[in-house]
Amino acid sequence: MPRHSAHLDEKLLKTGLELIASDGLKSLTVRKVCQKAGVNLGMFSYFFKDKDTYLKYLFKTIYIKLDLFWGMDQVAELGSLQRLKHFCKRSVCFAYENMYLLRAIMVDFATDEILYRDCVQKGLLHSNDLLLQLIQSAQQDGYITSEISAEELHEYLTFSIIFPPLFPTIPHLPKAQMNPKAHDLEYYYTRCDKIFKGLEIKKDE
Repeated sequence: MPRHSAHLDEKLLKTGLELIASDGLKSLTVRKVCQKAGVNLGMFSYFFKDKDTYLKYLFKTIYIKLDLFWGMDQVAELGSLQRLKHFCKRSVCFAYENMYLLRAIMVDFATDEILYRDCVQKGLLHSNDLLLQLIQSAQQDGYITSEISAEELHEYLTFSIIFPPLFPTIPHLPKAQMNPKAHDLEYYYTRCDKIFKGLEIKKDE
C-alpha cells in the first residue's frame, strides 16, 4: 500500500469495516465507502487500486486484530490446558466486541455461496488450525478427554463457546427472544469454564 496521506487509507479501511457491520459484505461498494468516508474515488484508487485489493486489506486488518486479541506469545510458557482456555476466552472476547462485523460476514457467507467461494478463491479467508493444535496438545498431556476426536472437539468448542456471542438470541422462543445475559461478557466466560469442566479435565495446570 502506498505511503499514508492524512491517514486516509486507515479511514477508508475503518469505514469499510463499519459498512460491513451495518449492511453486510455483499452490499459493500467502493462508492459507498468513499461517500461515507468523505474520500474521493481517485484517492481510493491511489491507495488500493481496486475493490479486490481493498478487500484483502480489510480482511488483513481483521486477522491482525484477531492475532492481537489472542496474544498467544504472552502465554507461551503456560501449560497446554491454560493455553487452550486462554485462546477460547480471547476468541469469545473478540467475537463479543466485533459481534456485528463478524455476524454480518458469516450470514453473507452462509446465504451466498458464490460470494463465499469468490472470497476463498481470492485468498481473503485464512484457515487457522491453531485451535485444533491446542486441543491436540491438551489431549496428549492428559488434561481433556481423548474419547472425542480433536476434530470433533474443535467443532464443539467453536459452536458452543466462540459462536454464541455472535448470535445472542434463543431461536426456539417466540420472536427469537434475546438471552437476558447476552450482553454480559462474564456470562460467556463462565459458560466457557463450565464447558471445559464437562470435558473430563484430568487436572488443572
